[in-house]
Amino acid sequence: MTTPTNPEHYALAMRDVTKTYGSGNAQVMALRHATLNIPHGHLVLILGPSGSGKSTFLTIAGGLQTPTSGKITIDGQDISTLSKHELDQLRLAHIGFVLQAHDLVPYLTVEEQFKLVDSVKPKGNLSKTQLNALLQELGVDQLKHTLPSNMSGGQQQRVALARALYTKPSLILADEPTSALDSSAVHTVGTLLQNIAHTQHTTIVVVTHDTRLASLADDVYHMQDGVLSYSLGQYHQ
Repeated sequence: MTTPTNPEHYALAMRDVTKTYGSGNAQVMALRHATLNIPHGHLVLILGPSGSGKSTFLTIAGGLQTPTSGKITIDGQDISTLSKHELDQLRLAHIGFVLQAHDLVPYLTVEEQFKLVDSVKPKGNLSKTQLNALLQELGVDQLKHTLPSNMSGGQQQRVALARALYTKPSLILADEPTSALDSSAVHTVGTLLQNIAHTQHTTIVVVTHDTRLASLADDVYHMQDGVLSYSLGQYHQ
């Protein structure tokens, strides 16, 4: 595990980050003094059961929630110093989210989901050829004219992943991106994420309870009761 040093050397760095909900007897500490450094171009897993604090970690890492204490930097930028507009722009330009609810627009076909992204971020996205190749690799290229309601959970999951990759973000934060996939699809998605991280220098952080991805990750952390610990050796032997 890398000892915390200069945050500008990392795609994502956390220093003693906590998140507390409620107060008094109802107070719950969802994240307890989390510290980590994630280098550029790494595929990183945060493994843990439901309720362990993984989703809180992810939303705080992406600036969707504010920590109770501690410091978070993305590419060396302390995100607590950013205005709401600057933080929105950072997320739009540099962060791709894959949320557990898939977050696909229900009345748009797969093809239209990407046109919507183009209307918000018209430059710097994958070309049409690159998008077609990505959809084919994920096994959803035949669904271009399909609505989310006519897709399985696994298909929605892969379309949501493709949408996150479409903007060519420098950091991807994914919440349970393989939970609805069989082992063959998990290997396909995991290998794709590994290749994107290593060849495109994209940093990918996956929070999950799915240990099937662990052998493909560069770093593995474990989350339990809000406590983050390094555990790569447990999975790479």
